[in-house]
Amino acid sequence: MRVIAPSATTIRPEVRRVRTLNLELAGLAAATLVCVLGILLATAAKGARADEPLAQSAGTTGAGSVIRLDALEGPAELEPVLGMFTSAPERQAVARAIHRHATDESTALEHVGGLAASTLPAAEIRANPSYQRLRERLDRRPNLDAVQVLSPSDIAAIKPMLAVRTIGRYRVRTLAAVALMLTAFWAAHLVRRWRRRDDDPVLLPAMLLLCGVGAMAMIGMRDPIRDTMAVVTFAGGVAGGIAALLLASEIDFESSRLRRAVILPLAAALGLALLLLIFGSGPGASGVKVNLFGAQPVEVICLLVVFALAAYFGRRLELLRALSEPATPERRWLRYFRMPRWKDIRPVLASMALVLLFFFFQKDLGPALVLTCVFLGLYGLSRGHAAFVLTGVALLVAAFAAAYWIGEPSTVRHRVAIWSNPWNNGVPGGNQIAHGLWAMSTGGVWGSGPGLGNPEVIPAGHTDFVLAAVGEELGFAGVLSVLVLYAILAWRCLRTATRAPGDYSSLLAAGVALSLVVQGAVISGGLLGLVPLSGVVTPFLSFGRSSMLANCVAVGIVLAIAQRRGRSRPHMLRPLRIAGGVLAVVGLVLASRVAWVQVVRADDFAAAASLSEQADG
Repeated sequence: MRVIAPSATTIRPEVRRVRTLNLELAGLAAATLVCVLGILLATAAKGARADEPLAQSAGTTGAGSVIRLDALEGPAELEPVLGMFTSAPERQAVARAIHRHATDESTALEHVGGLAASTLPAAEIRANPSYQRLRERLDRRPNLDAVQVLSPSDIAAIKPMLAVRTIGRYRVRTLAAVALMLTAFWAAHLVRRWRRRDDDPVLLPAMLLLCGVGAMAMIGMRDPIRDTMAVVTFAGGVAGGIAALLLASEIDFESSRLRRAVILPLAAALGLALLLLIFGSGPGASGVKVNLFGAQPVEVICLLVVFALAAYFGRRLELLRALSEPATPERRWLRYFRMPRWKDIRPVLASMALVLLFFFFQKDLGPALVLTCVFLGLYGLSRGHAAFVLTGVALLVAAFAAAYWIGEPSTVRHRVAIWSNPWNNGVPGGNQIAHGLWAMSTGGVWGSGPGLGNPEVIPAGHTDFVLAAVGEELGFAGVLSVLVLYAILAWRCLRTATRAPGDYSSLLAAGVALSLVVQGAVISGGLLGLVPLSGVVTPFLSFGRSSMLANCVAVGIVLAIAQRRGRSRPHMLRPLRIAGGVLAVVGLVLASRVAWVQVVRADDFAAAASLSEQADG
């Protein structure tokens, strides 16, 4: 009797496509429910707490009700809160200036701090001797044509008694922003269904959950009736990013000219870095430059470098794996160590050194650290050996150690000092990590609840330290969920890389995975005190339209590659599995540290004292 083995059954492409889209549909539905519930809770909680600043200041100021700057009937309404001006004529003049600015339709106030633009002409101040406080300010800066009537301390004192919108208006704008964000994801799904996409059904729901957590954090950051509505800008960035994702997912990268383009993306990255170095600006007085003409191009620079590295290594992958520097009588040690040929890695090493040099001069070493890790990761995947990667890591550590000892740039010395002792250091503003650890430890296992914490007191809580805000309000469970979502993103990107249509697209998908995870790991490790703090964003959580746009484009690239996937690439399986294992270890280290801070030693961290030098000495 002859036994005939049954042939392997294959799923028809149309059936597989429908299954993929239905799985994405189910994932988006579940993610939408979670996001809507969390955002509604955060919005309701912030609205209920809107009068807390007024209640806290009423005992000292005698204030009894909030004055709405968007509905002022006259300057006299403002006079009761301007007690810092003892002269009645001066107080009345300041009230008129504030009223004029607040009711100017061309300068609609989005936050109370916008009153800093209220001014009086210098000639009027000089002509009236009763304007005592304003005259003192003018004497300190006699060349001014107009003087700001409110100092930062004045605004801080009167802010609890003022409002720029009502609670009802706040809720309407918040829900409209959230609706825009959710509509963008569902519109993307409908477009993908219409286009009959058969790529990855998990990436879009995972992104939605991360963006939902980010929206909850943005809501918790701001006073609902007194501050800028960060969630509106955040949601707009998400909507624009999803549109860019759809466009990127339509490109066949393996067949495009980008597959051989090394000079073009690298030149674009260097050009942006040069513009940032010349025309860029940054927050505070640290000298770090991250803003360029209203945008932050750092993530775009990183993505361009990933394109260049994938193109370069993709064209030389076989050479990198097969050929090494030959041993010579002068270099006999090469018989025992397989070193890549110098001519194979010289151009990319020189280019990366140039990019990193720009970041060194602009004192923003976070992106430099991310780019170095991405470069080493892609080189390791291409070469198939870890020796050079480990050497590169050692050189990276040595470079940062050298920068610390010579004290240039000064940000490295300061951040190493903060990292070595986050509770007691002599660095001005050196209690950043302490604030982050306080916030996470007070969150405990389950957190204070969406909108019920105090993330507004966390330094840079909307950008660098957004994970601390998540930890305070959502607890260890929330932070662990975020880490799991990043792990899912990395897994799906690396899975796509194993079945990419070519070496270039495989390295491109792996580069996206590395850039997203390394960014999150670097800033999370800095927040948790595992590594020195570096200024990079937390993908899909941090405030910022430029970073959201770049990260969404990165995911769109992976979707485009997954749409054109084929059989597994055997020569890439082992390196990609090793890379996945390394990223998994990093994730486990971060999760263990979070558990230590928020569960095991939460009380100790919450009660720890911090001593640091303030900016005024």
